[in-house]
Amino acid sequence: MGRYYNDDELIHFGIPGMKWGIRRFQNKDGTRTPAGKNRYNDRYLPQQRLRDKAVYGNGGVRRINKNMNKGYNVSAARSIEANRINGRRATAKNIGSVMGTVLPAVTGYLGYKHSNKIADAITKGSYAITKNSNFEGAVYDITHSNSGRLAITSGAAFLGRVVGYSGGHAIGMLSGGYSPKKFRY
Repeated sequence: MGRYYNDDELIHFGIPGMKWGIRRFQNKDGTRTPAGKNRYNDRYLPQQRLRDKAVYGNGGVRRINKNMNKGYNVSAARSIEANRINGRRATAKNIGSVMGTVLPAVTGYLGYKHSNKIADAITKGSYAITKNSNFEGAVYDITHSNSGRLAITSGAAFLGRVVGYSGGHAIGMLSGGYSPKKFRY
């Protein structure tokens, strides 16, 4: 069943703030507003937008379009965006190296300081998995020895290094508005 309307009822389908006869991206004389020029850039073809979206993302397409509106051609605008990404990659690499240096020291220290608690957790986990008290005793002896403490400390430091580098790279790229996937080693 359809919906019935009274003849005296005005129904308007549009966007909030829409006015009759007024276009969003067009001036009264028919020329485009700055938003219209940005939106309908005739020199930036849809195929080029799709390619650039795959390479640079949505933000990159907006910046390329903006540079083209300033008078650059497509290749120059892409070059500007590529340089921007490369600068962000260098920043991300620096952040990654700092975090990859600091975080292993912190995690190694915490691993050494809390190695008994970690060893107890490993021992309880081995018993929960195997339900074998002899195996639990062997795991206890290994994890509570000096070599076990060293392994726990080294493992914590290694984990800190991996998380530090990759996390630093991700933070560096995200802070510039890019996906961490855009980082290259």
